[in-house]
Amino acid sequence: MKKFFCTIVFMTLLYTLIAVKADSTATRKYYRLEAIRVIAKEPQESIGSISVKSLNKENLALELNFHDTMKGVSGVAITSGSKGESNLRIRAFQKQDVKIMVDGRTLNGGYFGNVNLLEIPLFEVEEVQMVKGPVSSLYGFNSMGGAVNFITAKPSDKDWLKISSIFKRNNTRNSKMILSHNFKTWDFQLNLTQNTTDGFVLSKNFKPTVYENGDIRNLADNSSWDFQTKFNWTFFDFQSLGLTMGYTYADEKNVPNSIYNYENLYRKFSDWKRYNSSLLLSLIHTESLESQHRIYFDAFDNTYHEYRDAALTQETLNSLLESYSLGYEGKLNMQILSDHSSALLLKSEKLYYNRIDNRTYIEEIDNSTYTNSLSLFDIFKMNQQTEVSGGIGFSNSIRDISTKQISTPIYSDFCAGISMKDIYFDKIILGFSKNIQFPTMHELFSDSKGNLDLDAEKAYKTEFSLHKAFHLLRPLSFSSTIFYNSIHDMIEVKSGKYTNFRQLENAGFETALMMNLSKRINLELNYDYIDLSMNTGYPFYEIPENHLSAILNISLPFNVKMKYQYDYYDDRISPDDNDVLHTLEPYSLHQINFSKSFKKTRLVFGVENILDTDYQEEWGFPASGINFTLGFETVLF
Repeated sequence: MKKFFCTIVFMTLLYTLIAVKADSTATRKYYRLEAIRVIAKEPQESIGSISVKSLNKENLALELNFHDTMKGVSGVAITSGSKGESNLRIRAFQKQDVKIMVDGRTLNGGYFGNVNLLEIPLFEVEEVQMVKGPVSSLYGFNSMGGAVNFITAKPSDKDWLKISSIFKRNNTRNSKMILSHNFKTWDFQLNLTQNTTDGFVLSKNFKPTVYENGDIRNLADNSSWDFQTKFNWTFFDFQSLGLTMGYTYADEKNVPNSIYNYENLYRKFSDWKRYNSSLLLSLIHTESLESQHRIYFDAFDNTYHEYRDAALTQETLNSLLESYSLGYEGKLNMQILSDHSSALLLKSEKLYYNRIDNRTYIEEIDNSTYTNSLSLFDIFKMNQQTEVSGGIGFSNSIRDISTKQISTPIYSDFCAGISMKDIYFDKIILGFSKNIQFPTMHELFSDSKGNLDLDAEKAYKTEFSLHKAFHLLRPLSFSSTIFYNSIHDMIEVKSGKYTNFRQLENAGFETALMMNLSKRINLELNYDYIDLSMNTGYPFYEIPENHLSAILNISLPFNVKMKYQYDYYDDRISPDDNDVLHTLEPYSLHQINFSKSFKKTRLVFGVENILDTDYQEEWGFPASGINFTLGFETVLF
């Protein structure tokens, strides 16, 4: 199987290199595409609808990392808890089921399969695209719970150096320096960011416990440096080459504990590092044939410590964990006749980890998985109003341990969708998909719970969406989505081992209404509901059944922009350290921010959690109380 996929990769690259023509293509009807920025487009990479959150200059003021950008998004539950990591769940799917990408490049979920968005500083992200419903086979394997793609901004052809700083309570600071420029045939960007905090301030209504004093959150302080760079070069008029590299480092990162601390443990990380690189070659061969080839490497390593005392002197665990992903993605886009366009995707990825500690893994352990997939997707444009799309994919994984290799069966996934217009709606979308999720390395190789015979999880997802823009005194835009998900062979612990034994289902709907109340006032209302009672005896952790948000944007005099946001979250079920379930109370949040721009300088001021609400995102992990933001951004030249 490995030789088969390697042969396909070699033949694809050989063909594309031969097919590239060095002669001028100036007379052809081509449009230049930036190589780094690979964006999901409807319906090519989404059988269902794509939700887009634009990160404009007004709301960037309150967001310091990728975790912050996902707050308040309809159908998305974003929390932080044990080991100080963020947990992103889309429509009640588990955190490891969601594919996280930057400009189309998959981020490494590591040993546990979860990408910690709190650890990734926000760097020139322009928008966030989310696929929450049926997932196209063009996303490859391990996107069962949906996909989130962070799209970075294109460098300006006028500016060179930009600096910015954002300050919050308790010496929390985000400072950036960006050197970038866009030339005619190439562009570059160098981004240096420092994040530091002494910890966040809890609400005045918080009641102290034996393990939490109720002022500054214990062990919430940390500091990190982040460096990101990207380079794009266009050659032979329309062929392009893109390179990205990144490195994030924190010498020490403390981890807040549960305020009840049933385990009587204290945690921190040391020598935390994340680094990545990606090379993307985009080629136009003919007017009806183009291809993209990406090689990527994404790795991180750290040492995890546990202590018996709050002073962090009595160490009980010292654990080094290294992990990386190395992969290739090849995509061939073909225009067949005038009404068909097809895509062929080949993906091959190696996941590796190395672990050693002073408790269970005294002898160094390293294992790997090798996963390959081949997918075909086609779009048929029936007429000006209707498009039909469908695809099928095949994937296989090899589990490599020191004593043997285990190969899984070949799994199939598929998708189908239809998008149409009629006299009542601008767009009607119906989509269905079956998606595959391979086990995480922890589920396979854990010394205490691992199971090498695990099957892949499968999800059957259905979504129906309506979109309409119209005038009713003022311009309005309305969208509504109904969805149903069924998960089979779900992996959970049973009799002390990870096992495929559970089947789950859920259903719900999301509604959004956007209104231009006047030339200066825009209002957006979002409501989402998910039925969590369809599974007897199974609690979906940290998922609210009801979520309501309202966003008001106002242009004030003197060119001041104001944004106000309100969010309501229903009660949620959350386990403690001993897996005892608790009900978290409903809560509401209010935030407001103002921005003023003049020439190439911007000033921002904001207040989060205006009412100083005391609430917990996960049981035992209170969130920040009222917080103030003050920041600036200026282009030096």
